[in-house]
Amino acid sequence: MAGEPIVPKGQALLPYDWGIRLDWQNVAVMRLRGWMELGFTQPYLMSLFEKAGFSWRLHDDPRTDKARLFLLRKD
Repeated sequence: MAGEPIVPKGQALLPYDWGIRLDWQNVAVMRLRGWMELGFTQPYLMSLFEKAGFSWRLHDDPRTDKARLFLLRKD
């Protein structure tokens, strides 16, 4: 899932667990290029991995929200 946005729950650009992101850049890309830009909330996506038997750990860079790495391991 490299490059897929995983955002905290409750952000305006993604007011649901997963789906089309509503920020202006992605809406413009969808209109111009005709493809979908999806995003996922962190609680929703990590719960899916947990149900599938994975554990996870977040490696976060406090200087930017663009450098977040989720390490997933099959238990």
